[in-house]
Amino acid sequence: MKNILQNWASVQNRISKATLIDLFLDFDGTIAPIESTPEKAFLPSAVRKILISLHKTGRCRVSVVSGRTLSDVGQMVNIEGLYYAGNHGFEIAGPNLKFKYRLAKEQKESLQELFNGLQKSLRGISGILIEDKKYSLSIHYRLVNSSEAAYIRKAVKELAGSYPSVKLTRGKMVLEVRPKVEWNKGDAVETVRQNFRKKGLPIYVGDDETDEDAFRKLSKGITVRVGRSKASVARYYINGNLQVYVLLERILMILEKCRLAIRAE
Repeated sequence: MKNILQNWASVQNRISKATLIDLFLDFDGTIAPIESTPEKAFLPSAVRKILISLHKTGRCRVSVVSGRTLSDVGQMVNIEGLYYAGNHGFEIAGPNLKFKYRLAKEQKESLQELFNGLQKSLRGISGILIEDKKYSLSIHYRLVNSSEAAYIRKAVKELAGSYPSVKLTRGKMVLEVRPKVEWNKGDAVETVRQNFRKKGLPIYVGDDETDEDAFRKLSKGITVRVGRSKASVARYYINGNLQVYVLLERILMILEKCRLAIRAE
C-alpha cells in the first residue's frame, strides 16, 4: 500500500482526465471521527462544506456507505442530492434510487433471537451497547472495562455461531452480526453505480473491515484505506480523518480547476 498523498501525481492525473467521479465514503472513522458511543458522532462542518461543494461541481456523485441504519446516516450527513447506503448496503436511497434487500424469514428471526440472547447474556456489563438495526446487530464495547472485552468477544462468537444463517465480523471495538448472504458494501456501490447512465472513475475511502468488499469490487478505481493495514486490498492508505479532509479538498480543487478551464475555452 502507498500513501495516497505522497503519491499524488499519478492520482491527480487520473482524476483530471475523468469526466465524472463516483465518490464513495464510509462514515464513522472516515469522514466523521469515531466517538465513544454512536449517538455522539457528528459530521464536521468543514467536511460537510466540501461534500456540498463536490456535489455542486456536477462532476462528482457522492455516496456515503455506512454500517449505520439508512435513516441514521441520512440524518447525520443530511445533504440533499447524495446517495446513502445503510446497514452495510442492505438499504440504499438517493436520487431516483430506493433499494432494500429482502431478508428471508429465518434470517429475520435469527437476528431477533440473537439480539434477545445477547441482551440476556451480556446484561450487567457496564458500557456495553447492543444495537438492533433490523438488517444487522452491532455490539459496541468501547466503554467496557478492558478486562471484560475478551469475554464479550467470546460470548458473542459462541452465541452467533449457533445461528447458521448469520455471520460475525469485527470492527474497531465493535462486533457486527449480519445475515449470511452474498451481499456487502461492494454490491451496494455497484447498485448505486448501475443507477447512473454513465459510470465515472470510482473512488472509495473507508476504514473498516467491511469496506474491504468495496475495495475488491472497485479494484480498477482509486481505493483508499484509512489507516495502514497489511491485510487490506486497497491500493492506497491515508492517516486518519484529517488526511481524509485533505484528500477531499484536493479532489475538489482538481474538479474546480477543470471547470474553470472548460469555461475559459
